[in-house]
Amino acid sequence: MKKLFFYGVKQLDLNRYWIVKHGQTMQETKEAAEQYALNETFGKLKAKASKDNIIYCLDVTSKAEQDIADGLYKGSAPYYEKYDDFARDQIKNSDIYTGYHEYTLRNEVGGGSRELHTYEDIEITSEQLDDQWTRLINEFLTGSKNKANFAPRKMCQEPAIETISDYILDLEARGILRFGRSQRRFLLNGKMRFGKCFVTYKSAKRAGYNKILILTYKPGGVEESWEQDLDHVDFDGARFSRAKDMDSVKFDDNFDGMQVIFASFQDAIGEDGDKAKWQEIKNQNIDLTVVDETHYGSDTPKATDFLSSLDSKFELHLSGTPFKALKMGKFDENQIYHWSYMDEQLAKKNWDDSNVENPYEYMPTLNLILMKYDKDFMAEWDKQYTKDEKPTMPKIFAKKNLASLFIDKFVSRDGILMQDKYDINHGFYLLPDVASCNMAEKVMRKNPKFNGFEIINVAGDGENRIDSVKQSIQKSNKSIVLSCKRFDTGSTVKQWDYVVMLSNLHSAETYWQTAFRPGTPWSDGDKKDIYVFDYDYNRVLEVMGDYAKALSDNSPKEMTTIVREMLDTMPIHSFGEAIHTNINDRVYEIMEAYNQDKSDNFASTRLFEETEVTEDVVNYLHDLNETKGFKSTQKLDDDAEENGKTYKSTNTGKKVEMTKKEKNDLVAKARTITIMIPHITLQTRGTVNCVADLDNYSDLFEEITGKDLEGFKMLLQSGFIDREKLDEAIAKISHYQWSDELYELV
Repeated sequence: MKKLFFYGVKQLDLNRYWIVKHGQTMQETKEAAEQYALNETFGKLKAKASKDNIIYCLDVTSKAEQDIADGLYKGSAPYYEKYDDFARDQIKNSDIYTGYHEYTLRNEVGGGSRELHTYEDIEITSEQLDDQWTRLINEFLTGSKNKANFAPRKMCQEPAIETISDYILDLEARGILRFGRSQRRFLLNGKMRFGKCFVTYKSAKRAGYNKILILTYKPGGVEESWEQDLDHVDFDGARFSRAKDMDSVKFDDNFDGMQVIFASFQDAIGEDGDKAKWQEIKNQNIDLTVVDETHYGSDTPKATDFLSSLDSKFELHLSGTPFKALKMGKFDENQIYHWSYMDEQLAKKNWDDSNVENPYEYMPTLNLILMKYDKDFMAEWDKQYTKDEKPTMPKIFAKKNLASLFIDKFVSRDGILMQDKYDINHGFYLLPDVASCNMAEKVMRKNPKFNGFEIINVAGDGENRIDSVKQSIQKSNKSIVLSCKRFDTGSTVKQWDYVVMLSNLHSAETYWQTAFRPGTPWSDGDKKDIYVFDYDYNRVLEVMGDYAKALSDNSPKEMTTIVREMLDTMPIHSFGEAIHTNINDRVYEIMEAYNQDKSDNFASTRLFEETEVTEDVVNYLHDLNETKGFKSTQKLDDDAEENGKTYKSTNTGKKVEMTKKEKNDLVAKARTITIMIPHITLQTRGTVNCVADLDNYSDLFEEITGKDLEGFKMLLQSGFIDREKLDEAIAKISHYQWSDELYELV
């Protein structure tokens, strides 16, 4: 059966003026309609046809039938020969259509056709044309001038919207404020690129919630998505405001529509702004508070205190990697909606409705590529380090000659950037720290093999605006973004197609957040596969095990079943001869990596950054029989608004220069404290799941470790002990001790 399609097609003429043709056609499929539109436009212009030039091609059959039923048009169904004339008249009455005349409609060409228009303004961009004409057709179809017009994906987004809003509506029906805060919240555990912003807005609308406050510790990467997703025809008239631009943060009580206030936790708790400006909103009734990227910092004392100070009906927590929250049991089963990467890939694989376009078709497949250091590099490494010392990324990028040799391998004849089979052009490189990013940038710019790459350093004082990064990438055929933290969570850059893990991180949450950065669908770029290149096979096994365990805890599936699904949908490949195991070997290795003694994490050298040693650190660790109290406040570094929750100590302790042996001695002393923490988690029966929980057991901490808790927290604040890694270790050991489960192969 043929359907009615409206289309809009753009093309540059010989004078570099944009020409737009809009029209209608009766076809059986969208593909046939697009081909007709291209033939009609480019046949007249005698130019080459490309799908990139289609602004829109929409099935408007139901709209036409409704207009006929309403008596707006009295043509003959089902052919609608004159419906295009009716539609054109409606479009001409649009003030958006008037707006497009601002670009100066020069003359109608093509035999006086009213469908073919030329613009004299040579400065108008392709994106501006898309925006104008998309809004124009949306206003005709829906009455809204907003840009986006798509339905929720049926297998994942629709159920999420219904589940979240039904939970809220059930509480509302029973008097929502009668319930405690722990019941008035929900966790949306959706994989990266799930569409959590859109699902949130749809859920709020279905529940009748209009006053929405969005809080996150990672504003730089997600702010754009929250604003863009509100520009949808379903949210016509909604308002979006940024707390950082407001003198007093508050909702407009005289406005009945949806209003959204976006804010960083840094601003809200007064660490990156004026705390007083938040007083008015604390006296207002808030419908919905959204905690975005909830895995990152939302359980800190200051964040939880701020959330408790709000008069909010409901909290919606969002994350693609809420592993810690799942392990700690913060949400009941009926308070969680799951949609994993494996769910998405299986939905893509098993789609069987030939009459409907597969909505998962453009969701790329993640491939993990295991790397190894080649002989030339190892020969140079052995000249500078003993054979007992294994290469680590911080050490590699600390020495220019090692960094230069290491980076050169990427663009050598057999390097990853020279392999046609990967088809990669735009990469995100995660490095240990700012100094490593600067070193990587320096050696890349000096290497002529990188001349065709746009190199963008976003670490430290580098680029801190995601829109500027996108503009740079858009102008280049190949690009490399160097980062040590920034944009590793929540950022959406459709051109990214690979990640290179050059950091020493071991947090499963951070690893998968970064790994899925390239996962944004991009049909224009024909991106079917994305890649993560990693030199640390043991880490890959570890984070895969953590991912599988977090999912199995909230699923009827066994952990080993989920591991097999992971390997089926995100295959591990070897670059050269990096590994030689088959899938069954890998399942076994992942299970072994997870089941290993979790107490090992508390003695691991990766807990101890050793980046700075202050007098306070030395004094605290000098005599384990002597206790000294330390009081220290926390504040955010200068780029925390963009970079996230990065603390620095305000202690005045001077830095101390130490030999490697002296530093190792300090680490050994600190390790005598950390290895006792599993004894605390055991005695507290699963109530200690992170560092913050130790505050409730300061006496027990001192009794078991022989040191006071305040001084220990100074070690974390100073950076001597990595708090994020310690939080991860505590969550793992607590869950391991109290879940009473060890998994075996089935």
